[in-house]
Amino acid sequence: MMNGKLNAGEVSITLGGESCTLRPTMRAHTTLSRLHGGLAKVRQMLMDENIDGFVAVIAAGINPSMNAKELDKLREKIWDNGVNWDLARPLMKYIAILNNGGRELPPEIDAIFDDDMTTANEIPSQQNDRIEDYSEGNG
Repeated sequence: MMNGKLNAGEVSITLGGESCTLRPTMRAHTTLSRLHGGLAKVRQMLMDENIDGFVAVIAAGINPSMNAKELDKLREKIWDNGVNWDLARPLMKYIAILNNGGRELPPEIDAIFDDDMTTANEIPSQQNDRIEDYSEGNG
């Protein structure tokens, strides 16, 4: 849970009126990568609004050792919140931070996740650190 100011790389979300801090750790990265075949597939799950992707990312950021009962409670909180872009956006930012070794993102990439006009079609390319727009099907 959130205890004051966020540290570099941490992402805050709110579920059920409760603030949670997602901590970027190698364990979180490894857990997500192994369970889902890489972080690109996890990002796709978030873009597809797949609740399992939301549960996986939040659990990895809060406590990668959650038991089945804790995961069920988390799933209910996510369901009650809504499986939507407003929740997906900070989770996508968290994934980008994991890919950046847990460090803060460069300002131009960080802005993508904070801009209300950003859509799921604008995603940061992990290969060349620029935004590619796939809305016209050119990607």
